[in-house]
Amino acid sequence: FVEHDDHNLIFAPHVMLFERPFVATIDKLRLDRAGRIEERYLRAPNIHIDLGSRASTTMAYTQRADLYLGDVSSQVYEFLLKPRPCVFLNNHRFAWAGDPNFGHWRSGPVIEDVADLGAAMNQARQNHEIVWRPIQEALFDESFDLTQEPSADRAARAVAQFAGLAWPAPLNDLPSLAHG
Repeated sequence: FVEHDDHNLIFAPHVMLFERPFVATIDKLRLDRAGRIEERYLRAPNIHIDLGSRASTTMAYTQRADLYLGDVSSQVYEFLLKPRPCVFLNNHRFAWAGDPNFGHWRSGPVIEDVADLGAAMNQARQNHEIVWRPIQEALFDESFDLTQEPSADRAARAVAQFAGLAWPAPLNDLPSLAHG
């Protein structure tokens, strides 16, 4: 993105990634040092880097972005609230097809080499409405059950009922806000 200022990049990794001097890696259980961001990226006018401000936890970036570029984060589902092009990086070359842990990778092109990024971004945009949007809407609808009743109220009622406590009945006949 430094060499291609025709695109803007918001880099907002998990808020804990740079918070600790050491991080535990999941793919190969080990401790590693948190990475350092080179000065040229910090100073690039088309790159916004946020290592943990409030905006990185409020869906502000996922709501503003035109394209999601990521790997294996549940954050993509926040992005899919409003379906848009996605590109996924498989730099570890996982055998992901058919693995439910990578189900969200069905919602856009998956690349293993950053040299393929430009072509993948173009493909994601060009094929979005016909190929990717229906998949994204189905994935979102499988993951979330949005109605007019706030999710927090529904969750509180479910916990209370599980605990055997009385809780007001849900508001019935509210339309679903699911895609479609």
